[in-house]
Amino acid sequence: MKKYIFGAFLLICLPTIAQLKGVVIGATDGNRTPLYGAKLKLLTNGSTASTGEDGTFELVLPKELPDTLVVKANGFLPDTIPVSKDDRFISMQITLYSEKMLPEVVIEMKRQTHSIARMKTLHVEELTSGELRKAACCNLSESFETNASVDVNITDAVSGAKKIQLMGLDGVYTQIQMENIPFLRGLESSFGLTSIPGTWIESIQITKGTGTVVNGFESMAGLVNLELKKPSEMERFFVNGYGNIFGRAEVNLNAGQIINSKWSTGTLAHASGMFGEMDNNGDGFRDTPKGNTYAFMNRWAFQGLPFAVEVANTKHAEIALKEGANVLWIGARTTVNPFAVQEIADALKGVNIPVMIKNPVNPDLNLWIGAFERLQHAGITDLVAIHRGFSVYKHEVYRNVPNWEIPIAFKTRITKCASDL
Repeated sequence: MKKYIFGAFLLICLPTIAQLKGVVIGATDGNRTPLYGAKLKLLTNGSTASTGEDGTFELVLPKELPDTLVVKANGFLPDTIPVSKDDRFISMQITLYSEKMLPEVVIEMKRQTHSIARMKTLHVEELTSGELRKAACCNLSESFETNASVDVNITDAVSGAKKIQLMGLDGVYTQIQMENIPFLRGLESSFGLTSIPGTWIESIQITKGTGTVVNGFESMAGLVNLELKKPSEMERFFVNGYGNIFGRAEVNLNAGQIINSKWSTGTLAHASGMFGEMDNNGDGFRDTPKGNTYAFMNRWAFQGLPFAVEVANTKHAEIALKEGANVLWIGARTTVNPFAVQEIADALKGVNIPVMIKNPVNPDLNLWIGAFERLQHAGITDLVAIHRGFSVYKHEVYRNVPNWEIPIAFKTRITKCASDL
């Protein structure tokens, strides 16, 4: 009978002696060490505890839970942790951060809908989709209503054809491009401005004055480049409608879909029309011509085609990595410059990407091996040697003399270095 009474007494007392165990860690400049002498206290109950030399602690939990556990240590930011009945008899790790560590800094910038590129030699104005939203409805011909540089005038009152004017010159002197490809030439220049809805456009770049030969000979007064919405960045599903008292109505539909990591597609549809007959002056002629416009576009984008690129300095390497290059190679005229190779090696630290290294332009075995060693020290393990021959003065047989003894010696030296490692 005494045994049963003693067992019942233990069952009653167990909840009252539940303990919370754990360790308090201090984080300072990336280092994590146990904290000695950290103070722990339950706010409601008032129970306290301190950590030992190894940062561990034991705290008796009361019956009345939940409660709030406050953890403090000199030189560290305090922390509070809610404690419930589920936390009894568990091991807890608490991390306190040094007071010297700066809190998170968030820098935000709101991009203007109309801006001028300061980093380009040409005077380029950019209109984003935010600028186009200022118009309740718009197609390309109406997208410039908020821009003072470009004028769009009706050239034919019967058909409603419109033409762009830049710097006071006729539209034939202005080149229009769609994603840097010439657009709206010949007959389509009369009605093409009304066939591109504003909801399809991501941004518009306007360049005043004569352009460069890269854009072609047509940009005498200026250049207008259109950037359409990209399949991988456009809205999942977007519907836009418009109507006014004059009988004009339009509807736009955008739908983007990312199929996988490489393929994405976008569908853009537009339908508009002028259905009302307006004759406010009573002369028997319509003030606005009637008509319907239908446009449809399906775009596909593929990303991920493997490509290799030559790099000669730090900037080249950074751009290649940013654009997702799969293989880098170092040319013969770069291998001869140890300083350039070291810059590239420093830029590739922490990135294990295949690198092909051509032999130096002049027959120098040590320069070739030195380039390999610099990249190996940067952590690059996938290295390939390219033997393209060497330049010599006045050789009638080969443009680049093979000098086979150098690549053979290179292979022997590199193999021996790898075995030594």
